[in-house]
Amino acid sequence: MISKPSIFDPAKKLRNAYLIALTLLGLLVIFGQYFIKQFLEDQKSDGRVINIAGRQRMLSQRLTKCLLILSISTDSVEIKKRHKELKEVFMLWKKSHIALQKGDSLLQIPANFNSDSVKTAFQKISQNHEIMLESARKIIENFGKTNFKEIIAQELTHILENEGIFLKGMNQIVEIYDQESGQKVLFLEKIQIVLTITTILILFLEGMFIFRPNVKNLSNYIKVLEQNDALKAAEEELKQNLEEIKQINEKMIFSKIQLDKVYKNLMSSINYAKRIQDAILPLSVNIEEGLGEHFIIFRPKDVVSGDFYWFASLDNQCMISVIDCTGHGIPGAFMSLIANDLLNQIIFLKKITDPEQILTQLDTYLSLVFKQENTINHNSMDLAFAVITDRNLVEISAVKSSIFYVQNNELQQIKGSPFPIGGEGMKTRTNKNFTKHQIFVGEGTTFYMFSDGFQDQFGGKYGKKFMKQNFRKLFTQIHTQSMEEQKLFLENSLDFWKQDYAQTDDITVLGFRI
Repeated sequence: MISKPSIFDPAKKLRNAYLIALTLLGLLVIFGQYFIKQFLEDQKSDGRVINIAGRQRMLSQRLTKCLLILSISTDSVEIKKRHKELKEVFMLWKKSHIALQKGDSLLQIPANFNSDSVKTAFQKISQNHEIMLESARKIIENFGKTNFKEIIAQELTHILENEGIFLKGMNQIVEIYDQESGQKVLFLEKIQIVLTITTILILFLEGMFIFRPNVKNLSNYIKVLEQNDALKAAEEELKQNLEEIKQINEKMIFSKIQLDKVYKNLMSSINYAKRIQDAILPLSVNIEEGLGEHFIIFRPKDVVSGDFYWFASLDNQCMISVIDCTGHGIPGAFMSLIANDLLNQIIFLKKITDPEQILTQLDTYLSLVFKQENTINHNSMDLAFAVITDRNLVEISAVKSSIFYVQNNELQQIKGSPFPIGGEGMKTRTNKNFTKHQIFVGEGTTFYMFSDGFQDQFGGKYGKKFMKQNFRKLFTQIHTQSMEEQKLFLENSLDFWKQDYAQTDDITVLGFRI
């Protein structure tokens, strides 16, 4: 009779080894889920705070607008309407400013949210805010008195004197919130890399030092049991081991499901940011009403975009622009929000409609927002800006970008200035010179504005860029077609060229016909 093999029990060693490996993986998953959950909660708070901080600038401008209308209006119905609007804006502005500093459960802003930098920035504009607040309060309380117009004139002067400093301060606060949020995203990316590497390392070590040796030991053990009367008992033990391995695999599958949920939550936050960015884009129906027939191709590379398009009507003039900000994804999207806000200030607050002056003001504001005179921050933007003063005259200024237009079946190109908006210090910026081009057009003239994403897209048979000269040929081929047909042709051409290549950059193409 063959004696019972005198070797160690491989099942026990396998259980102990897998228990250690699963414990490490479990702790890693728990830590990763907890950390990412906390980060997502912070991101939600960041989004709400940035949104409310940006809204404060809009409310300040709206407050001033109401006061200006009250100061010149003689219609009693209009005055009452504006007075009611003034009270509503005043209360929301006041409440939001307090909430940004002290927190507010209704607005879902946590207490002690602000960093020392943000607190310092709020302190710098606190006096200006109080002066504006007090002046607005006096105007509201003295509504209907005989000297009401005199009070408005006096207090409006105080508000206008402090509004510029307040808006500049709020721009700085939004920038700090933006930078702090970006730092959190970078930190999360580093943590994700560490977690991924650690998981792979644990799985590798488990395969090398647990699974492989134990499989070998199990094989030897079975060979010995085949010569032993205890073969059936060993087979039963082996079944037990296999069942344990099955349970281990099920736990690993569960861990993967949990990680998928974390990824889904992260993508939900990014998609929410996309809805915020989409809200600033002009509606096609408004562009249709101002310009007439047009098309828009807008394809972000990473859900949210550093490209955006802008449109406005003011004093019987239509203004339209395509802007390409530094970067893409979340950093580019933040840049687009800042650029959109600066354009609104320049045109709607300062009433500037000359494209050359608009670009000059935008360059100055962007350099101030990012403190480019004293820092190494080189955020910039390329753009083309067109102002249609009437149906016969179009004024255009562009930087690091071109505009094509087709007139009398001939394709013409307007090249922009060779330097971008922002991106450099004050000394270099003072040497910039933006040029305005005036084009007298006839009926049927078609204009094309675009970022560099289309022409820089890799594809084709040899994986090369599409190139500007090929892009230009497309406009020559399609300019006589309807705008809808032109859009479809350009999209099909892009998809055919791109094939299976990844999208290189954000893509925006805008065409309109006068």
